[in-house]
Amino acid sequence: MPTPRLTAHASVRMRQRGIKPVVLNCVLRYGSRHFSNGAIAYSMDKKAKRRAQNALGDEYRSIADYMNVYAIVCPNKSEVVTVAHSIRHVRR
Repeated sequence: MPTPRLTAHASVRMRQRGIKPVVLNCVLRYGSRHFSNGAIAYSMDKKAKRRAQNALGDEYRSIADYMNVYAIVCPNKSEVVTVAHSIRHVRR
């Protein structure tokens, strides 16, 4: 999948919520995918965090505390619609 671009809404939400682009890239690259209401939700469960840690090594340590994030991607346009902090388990 090509790297999705951010919608204006997603950019605003990232700034408002203090989510760094490096964290979003990690979630999109290593996160688990779940289909929800016609969109794709990427989140960092235990397996996804382990994949990221194995791939990134020491770099992962600097962003590990910020990994409780999810992103909603529109599959048709390949756009990140919104980004937010996870405060509970993602329902499947």
